[in-house]
Amino acid sequence: MNVFAHPSGPVSLVDDAGRMASELVASAIRHTDAPVELTVDAGDDMVRIEVRDDDASLPGTGRVVSFELREASTAV
Repeated sequence: MNVFAHPSGPVSLVDDAGRMASELVASAIRHTDAPVELTVDAGDDMVRIEVRDDDASLPGTGRVVSFELREASTAV
C-alpha cells in the first residue's frame, strides 16, 4: 500500500496512517466476504481513515470503523 500526503497536509502522519489503513483493511477482509471500502480524508492537522464493509445478504448490517489521527500540538 502506498500512501501519499499533500504537501500542505499532515506529512508527519503518513507512516502511521498507512499502517493503520493497512491493518484495518486486512482485518475487514479477514472477517467478512463482503466488499470492503477504504476512505481516507486529510486536513491541515489530521487524517481520518474509514473502512466499511457491506454484507449484501443482510442490507444495513455492514460495519464502519473510523479512526482519526491528529498531529500533536506544539503550542505551550
